Amino acid sequence: MGRCIIIVLFAFFSVGITSARGESAREALEALGGTWKTVAIVSDGKTVQDETIRRPPGPEATLVYKGDTWHVIVGEKTVASGKLKVDPDKNPRQLDVLSDDDPKGAKTKLAIYQLDGDTFKYCIAGAGKPRPTEFASKAGSGESLITSKRVKP
Repeated sequence: MGRCIIIVLFAFFSVGITSARGESAREALEALGGTWKTVAIVSDGKTVQDETIRRPPGPEATLVYKGDTWHVIVGEKTVASGKLKVDPDKNPRQLDVLSDDDPKGAKTKLAIYQLDGDTFKYCIAGAGKPRPTEFASKAGSGESLITSKRVKP
């Protein structure tokens, strides 16, 4: 009888842990929700100049997160989109970026991220490369460190 109770309690707490993680991931996606403007990029150890980020003379690019989807929008046109997977239980938090133009996931990009109020910073590796372990972009790493600010409605 004692073993039965232990097994039932273990099963109950296991379900609770799984549920809490699912909620946590959902909450993490909700926290990322909205429109973001990139303010700084370091790619493969090189700082990308402000004028390149702003894309003159054309319209600015913004990144929009809604639920588990992302969209890059230039002007009024979506130029890229896909799905997100987050794992907020990892330290640092993890983000998997899947592109809609790659249905088999061969080009999935692995990242780490941190969200501090209206500042979103992430370090992302190239497709097929291992997930970054720190918020840095060193020469030859193929990683990009990107900082974005939330666009207020």
